[in-house]
Amino acid sequence: MKKILVIEDDSGIREGICQILETEGFMVESAPDGNSGVEKAISLQPDIILCDVVMPGMDGYEVISRLRENTLTDTIPFVFLTGKSEPDDIRRGMNLGADDYLYKPFSADELLSAIQLRLKKNEALRQRSEMRMNALRDSIGFSMPHELNTPLAAILGFAETIKSDHALLSHDDISEMAGYIIDSAARLRETIKKFLMFTHLQILAENDEEKQRLRGRTCPISKSTIESMVKSCSKKYIREKDLSVEADSAEIALQYDYLLMMITELTDNAFKFSRPGQKVLITGRKDEDIYHLTIRDSGIGMSAEQIASVGAFVQFNRSRQEQQGSGLGLASVHLCADIFAAGISISPAEKQGLNVTLNLKISPPQEF
Repeated sequence: MKKILVIEDDSGIREGICQILETEGFMVESAPDGNSGVEKAISLQPDIILCDVVMPGMDGYEVISRLRENTLTDTIPFVFLTGKSEPDDIRRGMNLGADDYLYKPFSADELLSAIQLRLKKNEALRQRSEMRMNALRDSIGFSMPHELNTPLAAILGFAETIKSDHALLSHDDISEMAGYIIDSAARLRETIKKFLMFTHLQILAENDEEKQRLRGRTCPISKSTIESMVKSCSKKYIREKDLSVEADSAEIALQYDYLLMMITELTDNAFKFSRPGQKVLITGRKDEDIYHLTIRDSGIGMSAEQIASVGAFVQFNRSRQEQQGSGLGLASVHLCADIFAAGISISPAEKQGLNVTLNLKISPPQEF
């Protein structure tokens, strides 16, 4: 049974709406003012909220502002009930995150139609999100055994050879095999590290209190910060000369560890899917309260269909590219962006390659 919260100071209108909705089989809660409405929304977490605009004390605009700032209520469909029809009033509500307006006086059919429309859209979004998560699990489930077993088999194989045939092997042979063991162990360690990060982010995504706390963290970003973060990536591929960084300085609303993970994962992909001599350019630009961080490569790029599907966190052309990877890194970047309300966009580069942009919130100046 769907839960609906009605926030309306006019008792006659409030009771009339509740009666209509209860007759249709909805579970209905109501509040006579904005303050109690916000409290009930947080405690009940209804499926949809109907709220009057003009109320004494806390009006509807402040109600939606508070609810959109709280991770427990920031995605609940919100419909304004109003006698105002001025474009500026409508625009203000939509900018604050309102999903729809119902203009007083409205009929029972209009009320029910607006509610059903919002509930259907919300259910469609939920199903798409579930499909993406299932695709992610399938992709990771398919690739993880390979990513774990391949380096493990190499470690065991070379170690057993050294143990059983050490008397027959030259010093150079043993040294070469030891190198393969070290490389395979490093690959295995990296896979485990990515898996632990992804698991951590999955748990964090379900912990609203911890998300709220972490969203208050900030860290500086600048050209030197980014260069220090991605130095190991360019060194790993022996492509230090292919890397170029141009970035403004700012304080962003994101903890350093998560910023480091996202930048290094995206930069590693840029090197992985381009060739030596092809440039990897990282730019950071301030635009009012948003910091646009773009990683651009000149590699193989992606088709429009692949870009449209990247939300499912699948790997593309693995057999053709022969690149290692479980897809966990990109999955973690997307999940982290969702958790910290950072936008991420992917587009073809102007001539060749790919642009991946993170839109990070700039932390407002501290008031003393």
